[in-house]
Amino acid sequence: MTDRFVARATLLQQKTFIAEKVLELHTNESPAFGSKLTDRYRYYYLQDTEYHIMYLAEAVALEEPGIFKSYINWANTFFSSIAVDLRDCADNLYFFQKVLEEFLPSGLSDEAAAMISDARKLFESPPPVPDSYLIRSGKLRAEAEQYLSLLINGERRPASDLILRLHFEGTSISEIYSEIFIPVQLETGILWQTGKINVAQEHFITASTQFIMSRLYPFMFSGNRGNNKILVTCINGELHEMGPRIISDFFEMKGWDSHFLGANTPAAGIIDYLKKYSINLLALSVTMPYNLSNAALLIRKIRENDTEKQIKIIVGGYAFSKGDGLWEKIGADGHADNIEAALSLADSLSI
Repeated sequence: MTDRFVARATLLQQKTFIAEKVLELHTNESPAFGSKLTDRYRYYYLQDTEYHIMYLAEAVALEEPGIFKSYINWANTFFSSIAVDLRDCADNLYFFQKVLEEFLPSGLSDEAAAMISDARKLFESPPPVPDSYLIRSGKLRAEAEQYLSLLINGERRPASDLILRLHFEGTSISEIYSEIFIPVQLETGILWQTGKINVAQEHFITASTQFIMSRLYPFMFSGNRGNNKILVTCINGELHEMGPRIISDFFEMKGWDSHFLGANTPAAGIIDYLKKYSINLLALSVTMPYNLSNAALLIRKIRENDTEKQIKIIVGGYAFSKGDGLWEKIGADGHADNIEAALSLADSLSI
């Protein structure tokens, strides 16, 4: 494990240099590619190659090829939506594989090469069309579609009025979260990935939903709370806070004293908070798979701390869907892939 994390650190430290070498080799070996290399294309080529390196480094560190392959599968859909030549993408991985040999020891180099070669095949065929998440909205599907349509068109106030009206007419807050907020957020990601909305619209939808959630808080926090305290947070480097915020709110609705810290929380700050507020359970959220090792490092630091090492730690988020048993590899006590599972797991660990 140590050699793998050293290799990960090497790749991350050298990612800008490696990306430049990949571009140089690609340009030298393919004059046709070099002839269309505008400044804009060059910028995004280097940026995307650095992302390749980050995902591959994590796949090598955790011995999980699915981390890299699922990322390339996502990239295939995204690049197709913005009319990038997929032959350039496949060639990029070919030259990436050749350059990488200089930066990894032979055993890990062969392993990484196999991951890249396998993922490269994905660019040989059109990507599948992602399924809509709105089918999960159940009896509130029409309202979820209306809510999303309003936000896509910049209509935050009518969207907020829709949610408040549903609540005042008897729809529970948990139903609004489960059947509107969650599927709409997931659908928003698909719409951005497939080029149907831009990143500014995606940010507006997320920010608007966070605002509308806050309007429900006076009704959510009015009940009695028990003695169990849970800390819900993103690890350092993780910027996606909507999922853990929703989880935190559900724990609050179920009577837990829920503490939510938000995105990109430093490891030292999390450990200090655990100690200061006598937390019973820590829930870590990881969306981007290249942040899994940061979660592993945090958990190891907690386990090494005499006063906090007994705290139970559960994990969740998109990153853990990229391979079986990733939660065990990073040292957590359990993993949940949905709200009901998280609540059940927390109850079992807090007994």
